[in-house]
Amino acid sequence: MTNEQILAIYWRSDAQVRQRLEDILEHSDRMARLVAKGKKRFLSNEHYRGSAERSITVIGEAAGKIPAEVRASFHDVDWRTMILDRNLTVHEYGSVVDERTWATISQAIPAFVESIGLHLIRQSGE
Repeated sequence: MTNEQILAIYWRSDAQVRQRLEDILEHSDRMARLVAKGKKRFLSNEHYRGSAERSITVIGEAAGKIPAEVRASFHDVDWRTMILDRNLTVHEYGSVVDERTWATISQAIPAFVESIGLHLIRQSGE
């Protein structure tokens, strides 16, 4: 696929993609505030854990709703992990491990969002 084709796909779905990215960023910000409270508070508070599970679900759902062609143009972004984390949280809810949820919100989501931002910065400089 050529760059022109990728750009055409991106711009065609621009409003849709922008909304999904905004959803990802909004929930990432929520998780950053939760992480700032500390792991001990997170693990001892069922409301915090439920909030984290909800944000993981929204982030993974938003990532999955971005058209595959657009995701493919973000070469360094690990969309798959966020989508899989969402699927695990939603479909395997009985076996969700709080330590894994903490790792997702404190490490995986920040790295995911950073890679999206770096891609957009590089793209805007081209």
